[in-house]
Amino acid sequence: MHIVCSLRVLRKTLFLLLSGHEYGIHRESSSEESSDTQAANQCALFIDDSNIFIEGQKYYARSLNLRVSHDPRCRIDIGHLVDLAVGGRTVWYGKLYGSEPPALDTVWRKIREKGLEVEVFKRNLKGREKEVDTTMTADALEYALESRARKHTVVVIAGNRDYCPLVKKLLN
Repeated sequence: MHIVCSLRVLRKTLFLLLSGHEYGIHRESSSEESSDTQAANQCALFIDDSNIFIEGQKYYARSLNLRVSHDPRCRIDIGHLVDLAVGGRTVWYGKLYGSEPPALDTVWRKIREKGLEVEVFKRNLKGREKEVDTTMTADALEYALESRARKHTVVVIAGNRDYCPLVKKLLN
């Protein structure tokens, strides 16, 4: 099992996607070769949507030297971000986690149509999410334990370091 995790590259790429620049995909070659090419080209994808959205707004504002902590005009194209993160691999399993959207929002429906599961959570009285990180971590670990025989890449897309312990466990 391989793990794709490079916050610096992802942040730079995220900024390039947000600002409309062209980007190239750079993948490091692995010394471990899989006998099953098909399994090696498949991946599991776990996305903390709210986290990348909020952190993306903050990073975008800093990158443009704005005088605000975050830029609400920032929008993230999840489709492009997923394409970049999976690097041509086939998504064997994918799940996106986030907050309950407004009733008329069609984003989650479109994401489901692309084959990703979507799990939404209600915010608490203070407007914060409390279950997203732990649910995503539990699901990724469960996936890794159940699929240990397969040589899939696991892709974790998040905007902060809360998932570093998950990545460390997946690598062991």
